[in-house]
Amino acid sequence: MKPRRIAIAIIIKDDKILIGKKPEIKHPANMGGMWHFPGGKIEKNEQPEEAVIREIKEETNLDIKIIEKFQKVNLFTINNIQAEMHFFLCKPITMDLKQGSDLEKVKWVDKKEVLNNLNPVFVSWLTDEVIDYLNK
Repeated sequence: MKPRRIAIAIIIKDDKILIGKKPEIKHPANMGGMWHFPGGKIEKNEQPEEAVIREIKEETNLDIKIIEKFQKVNLFTINNIQAEMHFFLCKPITMDLKQGSDLEKVKWVDKKEVLNNLNPVFVSWLTDEVIDYLNK
């Protein structure tokens, strides 16, 4: 079985990073009620870059520009589902921020504090490359 491909955006503005909170519902990766970087599933025949732009529009109403694609992809298994996470550093083009149907809340957090605000399980899915960027 092919892994479920996921595109994740690290959206930065003025040294703050956007995080979102899932509603308290059952989630395939146990992320219900948890804070994380926004993103979502890459659809069939969709490139990761296209997916991250689409997912961020759906989840936050923001239009974003990709600044950089992190080179490392994280492959892991949770609840018998294989996942392949692609990470992108992005900046907002528009600022009409609203949480979409997949998020209960969104907020900007200082880059230096962002790892402390995320679900520890989600942090464990980040690549060393992403962690290094966040700790700069």
